[in-house]
Amino acid sequence: MISRAKWREAQTHPPGGQPVSIERVMQADVFSDLKTDTNLLSVWHIEDSLANLENVLTALAANYERFTNVDYVLLDGDVLEALSIDMKQTEGASVDQNVNQWHRDLHIGTAGKLMELAREIYSRPDTRQRMPEKKLKSLLVVAVSTGRIEKSKLKDPLRVEVEKLISSSRPSPSK
Repeated sequence: MISRAKWREAQTHPPGGQPVSIERVMQADVFSDLKTDTNLLSVWHIEDSLANLENVLTALAANYERFTNVDYVLLDGDVLEALSIDMKQTEGASVDQNVNQWHRDLHIGTAGKLMELAREIYSRPDTRQRMPEKKLKSLLVVAVSTGRIEKSKLKDPLRVEVEKLISSSRPSPSK
């Protein structure tokens, strides 16, 4: 997941000026969205059909303190291959056990490789997407109501919000 504001595009071809390289306009803060650990970047495989996208985003958002929009990047495997970034399937640690099979680690290795990846993401604004908070609320309520995500695994502020939404969506008993 990313913070859309960090990836805001700046002009690389200012009117009447010389072209400017992406590196000179891309905010340094983008690298906080590409945090590595032991040279690995944790990502999630999304099927070409996008069939698992909502489940993955719901599972990741279940780790939040509160509901919010979720910004994310969808990159084709071809981009990673062109950058010579190896991908390995590893078990995820989300609160949705069904989603953990789609976790991957990207072996980044060097700061230069991380810069190349950031450049690719920055130069492809169509890869940066957003799931609105309203949609996420609905998905998380369904996931908890159906038992796919255990309510007890949610952080307290989010759990309270989910409980309110669940109770407000139940029909009230007739008198």
